[in-house]
Amino acid sequence: MLPFERRLAAAMTAHLDLTEQDQVVGFIARSLRTMPGHLRVPIVCVSLFLETRTRLLARGRTGDRDLLRLLEKSRLNPIRQYARLMRSLALFAEYEVKPGRGE
Repeated sequence: MLPFERRLAAAMTAHLDLTEQDQVVGFIARSLRTMPGHLRVPIVCVSLFLETRTRLLARGRTGDRDLLRLLEKSRLNPIRQYARLMRSLALFAEYEVKPGRGE
């Protein structure tokens, strides 16, 4: 899991306690690690692009929650889809780590 992906995962799970957050982020990391190469390579490319862009333009001024909102509201469809993928992984992981949440 790349640092930018970990940062987004942590921002998406900020409402959880630290133990649950670590479990969910770990689940997301395992999910990304086990993706087939033809799926993972484009995700890595977008992650690296967004991390570089964020560092150059924001220079630390953008908080993680704000960054997540910016990605979800982007005019560029691949960036919105990237945010949706990460949000979906976080949501799935949250219910997978703690199965009784939805009942």
